[in-house]
Amino acid sequence: MSTVHEVPDQNRVLEDNHTIISRYTEGLLEQSLLEQRERSLFHKSYLAEKKVFEQIRLGNKKKMLLYLQQHTELSGVYGTLSKHDTLRSKKNLIIAAITLGTRAAIEGGLYSESALTLSDTYIQHIETLSRIDSIEPILQNILGDFTERVANVHRAHFSKDILLCQEYIFNHLYDDLSLSVLSGQLQISPSYLSRKFKEETGEALRIFIQRQRIEEAKTLIVFSDYRPSEICSLLNFHDQSYFIKIFRKHTGFTPKEYRNRFVVKPS
Repeated sequence: MSTVHEVPDQNRVLEDNHTIISRYTEGLLEQSLLEQRERSLFHKSYLAEKKVFEQIRLGNKKKMLLYLQQHTELSGVYGTLSKHDTLRSKKNLIIAAITLGTRAAIEGGLYSESALTLSDTYIQHIETLSRIDSIEPILQNILGDFTERVANVHRAHFSKDILLCQEYIFNHLYDDLSLSVLSGQLQISPSYLSRKFKEETGEALRIFIQRQRIEEAKTLIVFSDYRPSEICSLLNFHDQSYFIKIFRKHTGFTPKEYRNRFVVKPS
């Protein structure tokens, strides 16, 4: 596929929504969401789907593919839009996913012109297919492409030290992530890392780590059987009262309330 020329005008999508998605794809999206709700898919599947597009926005391909797999497993065949036209329903579902992926990529920093051109290219290709055996590998490639492009945008804005720091944090959420450990891994001074991280991201390093751990805690609460006290310990919060306080700050719920709200128990 040819490289898309990126025009630095991300705000166009907010000014004129119809340039993001045609009425046709909007209709497919609404149809997809409606029929999946009517089929009463588990909340776990819905949350996994949300996390897929959240990871596109963050540019994290590894986690995006993980949540895509979880969503596929939880929703069976990744949903059905038409009972009478299997090929058409598969195409519709892929197009709806491309629509959401486009939005997430733009929110993640990919220029709207690039995202829209990429979206149009993929949709046109999907419409030419005369056979689709499986939806998942197609979505892995398409959504993976969106995610990689967002990651490339992020790399262009952050220095190597900050990118390495973020990558280390993403991969070591269960380990000690003190400033001394991080600066030691990067072989730079703690004060420099702290100052540079805030300058480039607009967020204190401590808050960034805290936010990523809460996101991981949300996943563990929904997708595992760990008790909140165990999750607190796994993620190195140490003080359970503090963990509950921070969790509520970021989500509006205590860990127990979050599990009761988003986990559907077998009847």
